[in-house]
Amino acid sequence: IYYNLFDENDEALEITNAPMIKPQTKHISVECHHFRSHVASERIKIKVIDVTQQQGDLFTKLLLVAQFRYLCKLIKEWLVW
Repeated sequence: IYYNLFDENDEALEITNAPMIKPQTKHISVECHHFRSHVASERIKIKVIDVTQQQGDLFTKLLLVAQFRYLCKLIKEWLVW
């Protein structure tokens, strides 16, 4: 495994791991197929993460103070070598 990818979106996980493309996903671009090939070859491992643990929300969503502090703490722990 070269990379771990954390995602909480069940539909995105299903699309990535599905061996066949459904009619609803015919529009998926070439980049997605390239990504799926890396998942299939296990160069990228997708791990399910709870929505409350998604650290990227700090930069993209308006959060309650408690959630903001919790995610900041997680990132600080990650940055400590």
